[in-house]
Amino acid sequence: MKFKINPLNVKNSRRVGFIPTHFHTCIIKSYDNKYLTRCSINNYQIRKIDNWIQQNLKGRYGFKDSIQLIDNKITPVVLLGFEKSNDLIMYNLSASEIFK
Repeated sequence: MKFKINPLNVKNSRRVGFIPTHFHTCIIKSYDNKYLTRCSINNYQIRKIDNWIQQNLKGRYGFKDSIQLIDNKITPVVLLGFEKSNDLIMYNLSASEIFK
């Protein structure tokens, strides 16, 4: 069995402190499809998402507080950005399982 080491994990540089413009983003939603804000999301949920990403995806990612216009209301949200678009797709397909 071959074990391949991700160089970004060795350098501890997978999670970035900001979301660059070339990253693909999504808004983090809870299992009941509500938008999560930094006030409503707790550190446990962030760690759960973080651990899932570390175990299942390979590229760089980051979290960012943002403001979005949703249903004609300004809503504070938490954005999750991925450098690789396939990581974003995999996260979106698996997000309901992460929050269970």
